[in-house]
Amino acid sequence: MAIGGGASGRPGAAAHPFPTFASGKGKDMRQLQGGSSFDESRNGSSMDAPPSTSHRPLSVREDKPQTKTALAVRTLRHALLNGTIHQGQQLTVGELAAQLGMSSTPIREAIRILQGEGLIQFTPHHALTVRALTPKVAQDIFVIRLEVEPLATRLAMARMTSVDFDRLAEINDAMRDALDHGQIEDRYALNRSWHFTLYAHTHNRAMIETIESLWQRFLWPTTWFMPSHAGHSHEHHTAITQALRAGDGDTAARLMREHILLREQNTLAFFASQTAAGGEPA
Repeated sequence: MAIGGGASGRPGAAAHPFPTFASGKGKDMRQLQGGSSFDESRNGSSMDAPPSTSHRPLSVREDKPQTKTALAVRTLRHALLNGTIHQGQQLTVGELAAQLGMSSTPIREAIRILQGEGLIQFTPHHALTVRALTPKVAQDIFVIRLEVEPLATRLAMARMTSVDFDRLAEINDAMRDALDHGQIEDRYALNRSWHFTLYAHTHNRAMIETIESLWQRFLWPTTWFMPSHAGHSHEHHTAITQALRAGDGDTAARLMREHILLREQNTLAFFASQTAAGGEPA
């Protein structure tokens, strides 16, 4: 393993329900990704199994100077998002450290961050596993997201200013730039930042934690590489921001629901394509 470089049937769906609006230039991605609460529970020492000889060495992504932890996060996230490390695969700290040529400390820190993003899960038996997703789990998650996130969008609007709307536009433009340059893992992080920057304005910690828990259970890479989805998130975010700026909470909430519904449709289409290709069970 070398690591580097059908519709849901719900009413109200529309193939491309979002208008396109112009927006301003974005800022550096590191300024825009922001933060969200991560589950940084400690991993047990039994994860330090000897490195496996069944995998080829990982290819470390060194695009720019960064800490060893940041380098490990970037390399592993890229491998998870492009499918080089596949769903259900078991990992060990020792194996990853050997392949990346690092000590176990930055690998452990990277794993905690990736756990918080929902890409890796830590089982009670101290095994690290790439989180797997089934159609039923995905649909259960979307049932809740389709209700909670539009509500969060409407509630957030009342506490937002023009500066906040500009912030959303900047993050969204950075996400578009990441897509244009093929930086899928950066786009993933910026998409998350856009949503949780918006939801933070609800000032409702219980609601935000509920949404975070849903995101952490979902394996986002299932649709990041689908051409049908790749270009739509930017224009969806732009339309939602436009409605918020105009003070139209109902429209913003409706657009958010349609945005999430399209994500569900693309996810189910991904599962169908995997089944047709004889891949992961759907």
